[in-house]
Amino acid sequence: MHQVLRRRGAARAVALTAASATAALLAIAAPPTAAAAAAAAAPAHAAPALPRTHLAAAAASVCDTYCDGRDPALATQERVPVTATISGRTIRLHLSDNDVMGWASTDDGSAGDEVWLDRSFDGGRSWGSGSKIGDTSVPAGRTGWRSAMFNVDDWNNQGVGALRACGQPAGQSGIACTAWTRVNRNA
Repeated sequence: MHQVLRRRGAARAVALTAASATAALLAIAAPPTAAAAAAAAAPAHAAPALPRTHLAAAAASVCDTYCDGRDPALATQERVPVTATISGRTIRLHLSDNDVMGWASTDDGSAGDEVWLDRSFDGGRSWGSGSKIGDTSVPAGRTGWRSAMFNVDDWNNQGVGALRACGQPAGQSGIACTAWTRVNRNA
């Protein structure tokens, strides 16, 4: 964290952390609004509101240009280099090379299907500390959903990382994951 503070400026890092924490607290405490109801009716990838649990988890996160837990609607670009399928569902890994971040999505599923990211700093040999990050479930009435964005690399700890997207259909034991992939920046 000290390197980020020196690289990015202490005021900006504190502001980002404070803003993330404030957003998480407001999201947890705020009652449902008409905007939230409208978001629930939107298509699966039309910038859905992030589930409250993931906003709260974003407060303790890896930060580079942005901190873990960022809304994918704010990505500066998007590409989908790898996919996986399970029981008719499509699991996608989305990457934003400019942001050095990625997110997972699932489509053609049903309520309760899970999707998440695994993050590894040794080429996919292990991912214990980066397992099931951004874990989220498809809400009732929807057939798809996405996780928040998470950093690929952890420059504070000299971690050059890779991500994969994983998914599990509701009520099933099987899990499907994409191949490990990383962004083009810093490659």
